[in-house]
Amino acid sequence: MKKFLALLTAFAVLFAFAACNKKEENTVTTTGSVVETIPRDAFDNWDEPVQDEVTEQIPEETSVVEVTNAEGETVTNESGEAVTETITQKPVTTQPKDDGPSSWTTAQILDYSNKALDKVKSSKAGYTKHAVMNIYGDVSGIPDVLTKLFQKDETTTMSKGSDNTNDFPAAGYSWSTKLRPEDVASAKIRVTGTTYDILIELGTEKNPGKGTASSYGRAVSVIDAAEAANIIPFGINSVDMTYHDGYIYLQVDSTTGRVTFAEFSAAADAKADLAVIGVVQADSITSTETFTNFVW
Repeated sequence: MKKFLALLTAFAVLFAFAACNKKEENTVTTTGSVVETIPRDAFDNWDEPVQDEVTEQIPEETSVVEVTNAEGETVTNESGEAVTETITQKPVTTQPKDDGPSSWTTAQILDYSNKALDKVKSSKAGYTKHAVMNIYGDVSGIPDVLTKLFQKDETTTMSKGSDNTNDFPAAGYSWSTKLRPEDVASAKIRVTGTTYDILIELGTEKNPGKGTASSYGRAVSVIDAAEAANIIPFGINSVDMTYHDGYIYLQVDSTTGRVTFAEFSAAADAKADLAVIGVVQADSITSTETFTNFVW
């Protein structure tokens, strides 16, 4: 029995990066509901953002020119030599024309998406959340029968006006995302009518910290070593979580700045060395949360 409980607790570590958030009193959860996610090929052939260096500075220059009179004739001195003067051209800074999202940099795309996602929490918008979790890679040290116990497919409805702090990513924070250019692999935007489609792809990060302590923590719920140690009371020698293939896809109404669709996804390779049962490992534990039916 002790080993069985240890296996269950091991899963708490392996799946904690996508742990169920606290359910609010005014939410309704069902299982097996079908909500289509965005196909990955929808992300192909998007224009790359412009470079972050949006200004060009012309350096200071000096030149020597001949002095002319009102008639345009060269002025000479007593020796008949042309009188000259030195002209200094001051530095000039130019900035490209703002053509809207097509001219946005990575930083500008992230700034816009951060604000749009934060508004979901600050406005306490309602929505439908479809959460799916599964293992798509190799598993070792864990019986197959137990892996099925921790697969997830459920739909939650959050009513407008309810506190979604612990439900909408990043769970547990008053803000939603705080991503910076150095946190992402890419950020792209596409305009379709009055809709802004934004795709943010995250890279690979080992043992990310919670919240602003890491790149993944700035967008999704993660587990750190300290939290893992608290989950397993009987002893943990080490735990490693490598996050990869994360992305955020959202659609925003450009006329209101309100999110109309959002999808957060991340995969993790988890390995834990437990004092009781040894090493357990699961690769590509993938969690995807899709938010639809927003009510503002």
